[in-house]
Amino acid sequence: MICELEFAAEFSPNGTCLVGGGNPITIWDLNGERLRDFADPSLPHQDSRGRSHLGSIESWAMAADGQQLVTVGGDSKVKVWDTETWKYERLPLRANVFCIDFAPEGDRIIASDMSGLTKLWDLQTRQVVATYDGALAEFSPDGTLLAVGCRAIMGY
Repeated sequence: MICELEFAAEFSPNGTCLVGGGNPITIWDLNGERLRDFADPSLPHQDSRGRSHLGSIESWAMAADGQQLVTVGGDSKVKVWDTETWKYERLPLRANVFCIDFAPEGDRIIASDMSGLTKLWDLQTRQVVATYDGALAEFSPDGTLLAVGCRAIMGY
C-alpha cells in the first residue's frame, strides 16, 4: 500500500483504516483506497473555501470503535466528526489546543493546550469534567487512569 503522507500517520484503534496527513488529513482503508479526503471541496464538511479547518490540522484521534474522529486545526477549533455522516460538532475550547485523544470507551477526550493545561471533556454533555496542570496526557488502555505530564515550550 502506498499513501501520500505529509505529516504523520496512525492506524485507527479498531484496525480498519489509516488516518494520515497534516493539511489535509486523509483516511484510507487497509487496501490503500481513500475513504475520506479532507481536501475534497465537494464534501459537505467543508467551509465555503473548501476547508475543514483554517490552516493545517494539527492533531487528530479516532475513537476505538471508529465512529468518531476528533480534529484540532491551526484555527484552534476542535471538531468531533461522525465518521458515517461526516457532520461535526465544535467543542467550545478557548486556548490553542495542540494535542487531543479519545478515552478507550470513546465517551471522553483529553485536550492539551499551549497554556500548559489538559482538559477532560465528556462528549455526551460537551462539558469539561476535569482540568489538569500539564500539557501532555494519555489514557491507560482500560481508560481508568490518565497520566498527565508537562513539557517546556521554549522560544529562541
